[in-house]
Amino acid sequence: YTRAGAPLNVARLDQNTVFVMVVSGRSVDSAPHHAVLTAGLPAGWELAGNISSGAVHGMKWLGTLTPPDARAAADDRYMAAFTLYPPCSHIADCADNGHDQEFRTAVELRAVTQGHFVLPGAALVDVNHPLQRGTTAAREITVLPPGAPSGGK
Repeated sequence: YTRAGAPLNVARLDQNTVFVMVVSGRSVDSAPHHAVLTAGLPAGWELAGNISSGAVHGMKWLGTLTPPDARAAADDRYMAAFTLYPPCSHIADCADNGHDQEFRTAVELRAVTQGHFVLPGAALVDVNHPLQRGTTAAREITVLPPGAPSGGK
């Protein structure tokens, strides 16, 4: 997304474009999960800044972001850990226990190096049950010179 919240085609970006990557996920079973999100970055992008959790000032379009248990950033990836609990304390009465079964996080990125690159897929893995995972597909991206026509490709 753009910083104003408009959808953005990240397959072709001008160099120095700053944008927001939003990642969300949810558990669909009744077990608690200690999940680690790893969102790899292509060689032409860099982290431009963390976006705080909760309601983000000036970015109302983001909604409420989930506070991670831990967050880490490196040159080539963004990582965050979340504890996802089932929403019911007891199966019989399904009383809401106040825990989240979903998460939503965001990070600010910048397209810095011109060229063609691969955006690796993001992965969400339960650290206690590593076979329980979700992934997104990898895709090709291009970082163009500033102001270059996108060419429709």
